[in-house]
Amino acid sequence: MIRVQRCLWRMQQNSDVIRFSTEDFPEPDRVAIIREQFGRSFFGIDIEPLPGVGFRSDVTIRSLAGASLSLNVGGGMRAWRTRELLADGRDDLVMSINLQGPSLVGQRGQEFVLDQQAATLVTLGEVGGITRPALDHRLVMLNLPRAAIGPLVPNADDAVMRPIPSNSAALRLLIKYAGILQDTDGPLQPELQRSIVDHIYDLVAATVGGTRDAIEVAKGRGIPAARLNAIKSDILGNLVSRDLSIEAICARHGMTPRYLRMLFAGEQTTFSDFVTGRRLAWPCGDCAIPPAPDTRSAPSPMNAGLAISPISIAFFAGISA
Repeated sequence: MIRVQRCLWRMQQNSDVIRFSTEDFPEPDRVAIIREQFGRSFFGIDIEPLPGVGFRSDVTIRSLAGASLSLNVGGGMRAWRTRELLADGRDDLVMSINLQGPSLVGQRGQEFVLDQQAATLVTLGEVGGITRPALDHRLVMLNLPRAAIGPLVPNADDAVMRPIPSNSAALRLLIKYAGILQDTDGPLQPELQRSIVDHIYDLVAATVGGTRDAIEVAKGRGIPAARLNAIKSDILGNLVSRDLSIEAICARHGMTPRYLRMLFAGEQTTFSDFVTGRRLAWPCGDCAIPPAPDTRSAPSPMNAGLAISPISIAFFAGISA
């Protein structure tokens, strides 16, 4: 219990970035601690281990002014928002992005397998959640206050439990943007947080289909920022490549050289100056070129009393095959 209290104290002291893992606790107590102290008390979800597959939970949460971003690694669990827990009044909209491994999402009497690199919108205001059998599963979750996202996506409830395919351009940008945020350590200034949250709102609106005005705002604000961050990440991962050129970058990101130059011009620099500056900062020799940031990233919730449907049976059959 003392170890749990210390972990909770560390979480409170560094409110910008919260990390905890099953590895922090004695193995016999891990399920009980994660379920009671973190699942029910901290996140407002009920966590049940799945039989015969082990249990792992490594969570990193970044709290922002108006949103929170979490990367959840692990599985062997069913996480569910129960009727009992709805009494806490939370009604955030949550963008659940499945990065790696299979998962089964259920809410509003529906359930479906969420494909890799696909996403869906769920709500904490209703019973529902997610089953994650694989211990190497990776899930990004963006908690968004309903009041904040409402003006951009006034019909957000219509988008709940609607699969967003992996080929969605806006979703791919959102995944890359979330990955960059997860790789950023330490607290962020309030002004920067507000800008980041605006970009997140824009990308979510574009992903789920917001109002025409919201999409136009996103085109002029959030989407270019996300694209430029993705390009910079690509450059950092290919500084020593002979194929590092505007043409190669544009081909990988599906844009024209003119548009790429406009993105860099918005920061009063150029593609060539950015590349040269990074190469000078990381000279050849003993200093290694830094790898590209890991853009894979991913709290949402499943009820132990949920009936097993044909989709569930097919889902688990596919896991064990």
